[in-house]
Amino acid sequence: MISACSQAEPGTAEPSSSPSGNGGADSPYTVPPVSQELDATPYLTKPCELVPDTTLESLGFALPGEPLSAENESTADLVGPSCGWWLKPGNTLLSVGIQTGNREHGVGGLRGLRGGYERGQYAYWESTNIGGYPAAYYDIDDERQEGRCRLAVGIADDLTFSVSAGVYENEPQQACSTVEKVATDVIGTLKRGA
Repeated sequence: MISACSQAEPGTAEPSSSPSGNGGADSPYTVPPVSQELDATPYLTKPCELVPDTTLESLGFALPGEPLSAENESTADLVGPSCGWWLKPGNTLLSVGIQTGNREHGVGGLRGLRGGYERGQYAYWESTNIGGYPAAYYDIDDERQEGRCRLAVGIADDLTFSVSAGVYENEPQQACSTVEKVATDVIGTLKRGA
């Protein structure tokens, strides 16, 4: 019932031989470091509060967010706290997740996701910057032309949050502009604190 945009990400990155989590010179997968870490701890139990109501309303989401749970415990362990919003029941168009599972397994942050891409677990990787934080568009399939988009933002060298949007078949470009807006506003929420 939950769309691919809000499910666990198969192929979670595996630890590299390097202990560095910041993508430094000894890391096989270099990514920009996070210069000012953001604390997501207050939102681990309330991920639906990461996205301001005004943002959701501006995007047309009238229904309240609902914490998402994975289908099995091992998948839930990989993902971390997440929330989904529907335009109508059963049709997830937006999800936000704090990717604590990767961090807990020693493969957190953008470096861990980049490692997954380098090993072929993701179909594409496009680095970007959201609100001064390193980020990347990525996913297991490149469905941006079909109106699905996923973005990960580094908020610590070993932690990211992800934003996914989908089912924008009539306006495919809206999916990536939606994840950008939501990610920018999540950063604002984290900067303000709980």
